[in-house]
Amino acid sequence: MVKKVKSSFVSLSRVQVKKAVTAIRDLISTKQDSSDLLANEDEFININIEVNKLPELTTLRVVAVPLPFPIYTKKFNSRVFLIVKDPQRDWKEKIDSLNVKDLPLSKICGISKLGKNYTQYKDRRELIRQYDLFLADIRVFNMLPDRLGKYFYEKKRIPALLCLDTDIEGSLTSACNSTFLIAAKGPVFTIKVGRISMSESEVIANIQAVVESLPNILPGITKENIRRIEVKGEVTLALPIYNYLTPREVSAFKS
Repeated sequence: MVKKVKSSFVSLSRVQVKKAVTAIRDLISTKQDSSDLLANEDEFININIEVNKLPELTTLRVVAVPLPFPIYTKKFNSRVFLIVKDPQRDWKEKIDSLNVKDLPLSKICGISKLGKNYTQYKDRRELIRQYDLFLADIRVFNMLPDRLGKYFYEKKRIPALLCLDTDIEGSLTSACNSTFLIAAKGPVFTIKVGRISMSESEVIANIQAVVESLPNILPGITKENIRRIEVKGEVTLALPIYNYLTPREVSAFKS
């Protein structure tokens, strides 16, 4: 009997998922053992989700998916950039007083300083290069496109929005313990699910968590609408772990 990754949405073969994760880790490790001096020792492992029919998405948004094994931590030398309301100093003092020392929060930037310090294309490109994750207080949402510019949105590095008017510590912790899907026009959605230094079981558990969450993060999605799920590194080929065949395709295959 083929073991399945437990899921009420789609059934993934645990053997197939394990083989794909192992192969991707090996591919990335081989690249890092080569002369590529820019290789990241904690490179991300992603999954691609291809749909047959695009979900009904009215706006570009970032959707958080909680993970059992976080991928944004100090262990992975993660760097998180938080955008807050003005005045910036008040927010720094407030956050410094909280129990968030274990979170990889590297920079707290007020919305005004964001607009003043990162006006040029080269500044914004460098900002993207330096940080793994961007978060923002939901109250500055309408100001983000003007302050960040088109480049951020083209690169799909849109900040995830947080509600910081009540439980600041809980909101920051929850964000750092999540991965994020950019809900835009598909048909392929890419989601980070692990690091190559994580164990296979941890990556598999994260993949399962993301797949289980699909009905909540892609409105109207159904099992029949998931065409393919693949595992890949940042710059590796993609290996399939799930394919959906229509009844007609199944019939054609059998014949």
